[in-house]
Amino acid sequence: MTIARFGYSVQVPWAKVKAEKDWRSVALIHFGDDTGLVLTNPSDYLDPLPNDVAYRSALRSLLGDQATKSHFDYLQAELNTRPAAVSFFNSRHSNARLYLLLSMKSTAIPQGTTAIYSLKSPSFEGFQVGDPEKLPTKVELILFDNADHALKWTIRGAQNETSPALTQEQINAMVASIRPATQ
Repeated sequence: MTIARFGYSVQVPWAKVKAEKDWRSVALIHFGDDTGLVLTNPSDYLDPLPNDVAYRSALRSLLGDQATKSHFDYLQAELNTRPAAVSFFNSRHSNARLYLLLSMKSTAIPQGTTAIYSLKSPSFEGFQVGDPEKLPTKVELILFDNADHALKWTIRGAQNETSPALTQEQINAMVASIRPATQ
């Protein structure tokens, strides 16, 4: 089945939509097995790299050119930062950079997350937060198209699920199937 929202379409492994609700910022879709898919409007993605020149310059001086090159690069720097990297032996600037990235990571990643994977397809690159094999199923996809526009989708299993709502192969197939929606 193909789902289309907010200018993109994706093939999903479920065959029947049980309920759906659309708002300006979010679409909620529940499938026959009570798995839920939450799609966030890309235009409502919280921009950590706004076009404000002074702010962007200050952020670049703290985080460096690589981390502020694109939204993907910023999120990659954030997700790859580990608390163990902070050290008494680091420079003050280095620890400030790490602290900022760790602070942002703590607000972006749900507590208890045990898996963060990189994903790449011809049209998107990004991250998967969560392991579909761990119950209850909750997987968040944060993907960036070639123009650095962000897609944020969350997949949740049924409340009383006894087996995972989907497999890693199904997630990979979904990511590979994402296309601009035809008008």
